Amino acid sequence: MVQSILLSLLLVCIYNVHGSNTCCNPAAPLDTEKRCLGKVGGYDEVLAHARYKNYGSDTRTSNRFGQALSMNQNYLVVGSPNVDSNRGAVYVFRKGSRNRWEEIQKIEAPNGTLHFGESVSICDDESRFVVGDSRAHGNIGRVLVYELMQGVPSFKHTQTLTLSNGRTGTRFGNDVAIYKDTIVVGAFGKRDQENKITGAAYLFKNVAPNDEYTMHAELSKCVSHKAHFGTSVSIHRNAIVIGAPGYNSGQGIAFIYSTWSTKLRKTIKGSTPTSNLGATVRTFGRHVVVAESGLYNSSGAVRVYRYNNRMWDGPELLRSPDGDEFDVFGKSIAIKNRKLVVGAYYAGGEGACSGSAYFYEEMDCACKQFKFRSRLKKTDGEARDYFGISSAISWDTITIGASGDDDYGSHAGRIDTFSARDLVRLYPQRQLEEASCTKSQPDVEVDAEDDDSNMPPSVEDSPLPNK
Repeated sequence: MVQSILLSLLLVCIYNVHGSNTCCNPAAPLDTEKRCLGKVGGYDEVLAHARYKNYGSDTRTSNRFGQALSMNQNYLVVGSPNVDSNRGAVYVFRKGSRNRWEEIQKIEAPNGTLHFGESVSICDDESRFVVGDSRAHGNIGRVLVYELMQGVPSFKHTQTLTLSNGRTGTRFGNDVAIYKDTIVVGAFGKRDQENKITGAAYLFKNVAPNDEYTMHAELSKCVSHKAHFGTSVSIHRNAIVIGAPGYNSGQGIAFIYSTWSTKLRKTIKGSTPTSNLGATVRTFGRHVVVAESGLYNSSGAVRVYRYNNRMWDGPELLRSPDGDEFDVFGKSIAIKNRKLVVGAYYAGGEGACSGSAYFYEEMDCACKQFKFRSRLKKTDGEARDYFGISSAISWDTITIGASGDDDYGSHAGRIDTFSARDLVRLYPQRQLEEASCTKSQPDVEVDAEDDDSNMPPSVEDSPLPNK
């Protein structure tokens, strides 16, 4: 009897070492920094390893290659803000044989710049991309536009966007987003008329493909001092999303605007005083995803909203399946075609701050819920890789940045590429779930031109309970 009980206890402990990380192997600190506690145990869920890994052509110590990235079906743009003594650079890759990324161009920082490449965004039509240069000219900032040259797989600088009333510390370009003829630029350090650092976001448009971009609108809200409106920006179709994580001393807030009229459509506030909601926001198609990275003691969560019957419904709350405090789940978000990736760059699965990313897929059911499919990881993950600091999806390709990777020196950085098809095949319950759910009606594309007509007034989302 006693032997049986002891054996049972031993089995429970062994399970917990590899699963819930309690009992025999508690979550002990792996680092002196609070944010890098990490986890000691392993994971039970399906793990996915990268197909390919890439580095910059001159990657070396402290470059932080992969801190920012954006991609479409054939091109990938990667920011490396500490290259060349912290001046920064951007690397352009083109998809080659067997879906491998091949570097075709390095764009060096212009004069008067530090940490060039902290934010990047490329158009889905492959014609242009933009790079935020928020530390230029005493942190006033600027944004550089690059366009694809005719007949040559190379991009050239065609325009620089600036603010006529920019001041030191405005940080114009701290985040950027581009969609068709519209560029959205965040400036989280913008001061209001009372000299409060509230932040702002700016819309630039070009009337014709060969025209230059001109200022179309300034978006700003009467938010609190150091709200940092514009910390994160995103645009797709008829939705512009702006995050202000410093609102109300860290509660955070996000706003959904109409692209065409710039009317405010929805306000989303953090669930707790320290939610930090809006540090990362993304939109694609019918979805808006907003990070609430300070929730659950900085374990983090993301909210998903869906456009339905001319309203933004939600939220659906997603949390890491193996989350621990200070993981910062939601540091990066990428969404496209019902596929969602969320990065948690302080997660400690392979060591303190090694980082993780999580792949979700929206079920084709009436309930329209995102289901967790797999944890993405580096094959050689180590402490302080910061895997998940950036992420991007294009059709069936997923790319994750790990700016702390040390293959070529401490914090040299790298990116890892995964196949979304491989990730779906890995999950054995997918076919059973699809068979048991009630199929939804096919999605109807939202027509941006007439989407504003008869829209309901702006609504404020209710904060989530602090479970």
